[in-house]
Amino acid sequence: MPLKKLSLIIALTAAMLCGCHSESSGLSAAPSATKESPPLAAAMAAEKMIEVYISNGAVQCEFKGKPPAATAQLLTGQGIPVARSRCGVINGVAYPMVCGAGTGNINIHTIAANHLAAAKVLGFTEVSTLPEGYSENCN
Repeated sequence: MPLKKLSLIIALTAAMLCGCHSESSGLSAAPSATKESPPLAAAMAAEKMIEVYISNGAVQCEFKGKPPAATAQLLTGQGIPVARSRCGVINGVAYPMVCGAGTGNINIHTIAANHLAAAKVLGFTEVSTLPEGYSENCN
């Protein structure tokens, strides 16, 4: 992840410098930089990505649970872009093996950190709150 951040910063800096250099109006770089700041700020804010999760709703012996695409749609339907989706199981929690009981199966989605509050309203929780994390597993 640090290499990706560094690459993005270098690319954005180069693009901004090229935009300033190609000004043919004789204006200083300041007006051009001001014009380009909102997209640059948005790109930098979107770079901080986090993982959120939600139960897939699986019920032992009855329902296998929703696929990651279904819970991703909860986010995208509210204008929250999803960079990556996968399924997993919460580590360190025992679930009784009995028909009708829940499971530790979750769907995990990578979103921009600035969308965390909106994701929480939809029932998602930040993965960093899981004491023992999760294991990727779609069974």
